Amino acid sequence: MDPNVSIVMPVFNVETYVGETIRSVQAQTATDWELIVVNDGSTDGTGRVVRALAAEDPRIRVLDQRNGGVARARNLGLDLVRGRFLVFLDGDDLWREGFLAKAVARLEATGTDFFHCGVEHLRADAGPSPVAPQIHPGISSSVDLMNRHFASGVQLLMGNVMLRNTPKVRALRFADGCRHGEDTEYLLRALALTDSASLLEERLFIYRVRPGSATHRPWDWRFRLDAILAMERVLAHLSGQADGWDRHSLEEGLRRLRYSQYRLLYQMVKSGAWDEVRALLAQEGWREALRSVRERAPAMHRCKARIVQGQNPLAWRLVAAYAGNRFWTSART
Repeated sequence: MDPNVSIVMPVFNVETYVGETIRSVQAQTATDWELIVVNDGSTDGTGRVVRALAAEDPRIRVLDQRNGGVARARNLGLDLVRGRFLVFLDGDDLWREGFLAKAVARLEATGTDFFHCGVEHLRADAGPSPVAPQIHPGISSSVDLMNRHFASGVQLLMGNVMLRNTPKVRALRFADGCRHGEDTEYLLRALALTDSASLLEERLFIYRVRPGSATHRPWDWRFRLDAILAMERVLAHLSGQADGWDRHSLEEGLRRLRYSQYRLLYQMVKSGAWDEVRALLAQEGWREALRSVRERAPAMHRCKARIVQGQNPLAWRLVAAYAGNRFWTSART
């Protein structure tokens, strides 16, 4: 008999955390689930820990692949899911024991296809800290939730969203090769497949903040570029839908995208990636990002945009020299 909930968990070198993560799944008050763990070529003891737990729990399946990235690992897991509901959990994050039961109950009671809940952050030097929700609990239209995500960064994360596994969701996949932003792209595309979503304000997902994780690795323009390209694909997908999408939502998403493109270009100039900047500026969308900043942004950002747009080697050398030829933190940009 197929399980009620399918959980996909990609893991890579999380030996220290993955046992606790899987135990948080096993501690769920809802017990009718399958856990598909995809080991993405870990070089530490992650595989050993996962297989030891799977040997004691038939609900856990373990797959191994050569290191190909988290998107490919999740896609491999998606090929095998059987449940009526679908959820993801990374190998270092945690759920409160009522997450699965409350998510399923809310989806069943409301008839919605997209559930998300409150979030806590967990740091090594402190206990869990709550993240304030940016929207009120209850049922929200997909358009409203999309708008709020673009405008205020409503947290749609791999571990605080549950999807009804409809035929359209079953056909959805992560962008293979995308190293950053692939999760947001997937969830926004999933949200676009629904008319409404249900929010439970209760903080049932614990996101672990740790050095070396995908979102807290040392700055690298290549990863940031992947996230921007992922957002470009989302907006192109929404604007190309046959039934159209909310104009305000698309405009707000495009505004945020253009600003992110400008910021990345300037940071790349500071870090000395000049050939790559020139290649991006050969594309109209990236030039438009600089034009939009020059038209609407405060004076400091207008000046930075002009420096990037001018492509003056001397000006770029001065920017890189002033920055110490390395990326400064966002507080100093």
